[in-house]
Amino acid sequence: RDLGNVAEAYQEVARRLGILPESGPVDIKEPETVQ
Repeated sequence: RDLGNVAEAYQEVARRLGILPESGPVDIKEPETVQ
């Protein structure tokens, strides 16, 4: 399955919750970050 879409969705949700900054890409590919 395409994990890229999952990372994109996670970034969008995190951005809406105010967890991630809206500017600059964030590396979500690391398992530690996902957990």
